[in-house]
Amino acid sequence: KVFIKNIGYNNVIDKSVGVKVFIDSIEIGKLYGGDWLMMPVDTSDDEDIEVKPDTDDAVVLEWVMFYQ
Repeated sequence: KVFIKNIGYNNVIDKSVGVKVFIDSIEIGKLYGGDWLMMPVDTSDDEDIEVKPDTDDAVVLEWVMFYQ
C-alpha cells in the first residue's frame, strides 16, 4: 500500500494547490492541500509512483509505502 498526503507548505494548507498522482504513467487522481490517499499498489521495478504539481507553488508531501 502507498500513503500520500499533501501537507501544504510552511504550515499553510492551500486547498487551491493540487498535485496529480500517477502510477506507471496512469493518472490516479489529484490531492489538494490537506487531502490524502491510501491505496494498494502492485508495482514492479520498472514502474514509478510520481506526483506532478498543478502550479509552481511549493507543496510538501508526506508519503510511505508498506509491503510484505
